[in-house]
Amino acid sequence: ETMKGLLLALLDDPSKKIRTAVSVAVSAIAPEDWPELVPYLLNLIYNNSTLNAVHGALLCLSLISSDMDGEMVAQLAPDLFPCLQSMISCPESYDRSLRSKALSLFHNCTSLGWAMSGVYKMGTPTKMLKRWIKGFSSILSEPVPSEDPDDWSIRKEVLKCFNQFIQNFPTFTKTYFA
Repeated sequence: ETMKGLLLALLDDPSKKIRTAVSVAVSAIAPEDWPELVPYLLNLIYNNSTLNAVHGALLCLSLISSDMDGEMVAQLAPDLFPCLQSMISCPESYDRSLRSKALSLFHNCTSLGWAMSGVYKMGTPTKMLKRWIKGFSSILSEPVPSEDPDDWSIRKEVLKCFNQFIQNFPTFTKTYFA
């Protein structure tokens, strides 16, 4: 338990290399052997502790999501998706790099077929999808400074998410974009 506490504290380290290394270590033991980890990571993001902590939490969740099955993501979606959606909708609080990581995590989760059943637990998927599409639209409507690679990466993540929506919800997207 002491070691877990030390690892979690290092997610807020000023060094990106340390946060990355700690995220790899944490994801190696989680979440099977560390059930309170995911709620802790979500709390770091929700409370907007520090940008370093948010970055560390996103790194951990991204690494963990690659090992999750669809059922696990479906359980996580009702808490995770609103958290990520609020991140991408707050350019004044989160820079493009963090918002791009949030979009990448969202894409990883939605690419699992069962993950979308978590969306249905959240109520009408149409409402949730409209909120995401509104966030995507605001990102894509910003002017493009070609010299900023983070701007291109966030746009690429938005397009990947759009593609996932089209695959998972063809009727909705056909109606919405018609």
